[in-house]
Amino acid sequence: MKVDSKSLQSAYTKVAALVRHDQVYLPIFERIGHEIAILETEDDAIDHR
Repeated sequence: MKVDSKSLQSAYTKVAALVRHDQVYLPIFERIGHEIAILETEDDAIDHR
């Protein structure tokens, strides 16, 4: 399943609010941040071709 950057950014914002209320969501928040970083790296690699 392909996920776009806009969807990940939206999820990241929503989960950030959840983390503020309960740290149990922190691993999900970190995972989404990691996935965003991967997409940005892929986009940068494509842009430099």
